[in-house]
Amino acid sequence: KTAKSCREKWKRIKAAFHVVDKLAHASGFAYSEALGANIGIENQSVWDDYVKKNKEVNSFQNKGWLPYKKMKNIMPSQAKGTN
Repeated sequence: KTAKSCREKWKRIKAAFHVVDKLAHASGFAYSEALGANIGIENQSVWDDYVKKNKEVNSFQNKGWLPYKKMKNIMPSQAKGTN
């Protein structure tokens, strides 16, 4: 593999992590690695509204992202300060 291909793959993995992490912390959804947001009939309208604002999450409606826990351990935290 070339350095460029490794860099591009890392960018894709990191982007997927941030999408899943945002979904995992979103109010109204119970994210799991196996089932994603686990959207059923009862919360489909809430999901549709969320996807309108966050189009990149659509593939995680009922499918999780297996590397999430491992990535969470190696990714730096994104602490939000008051400064």
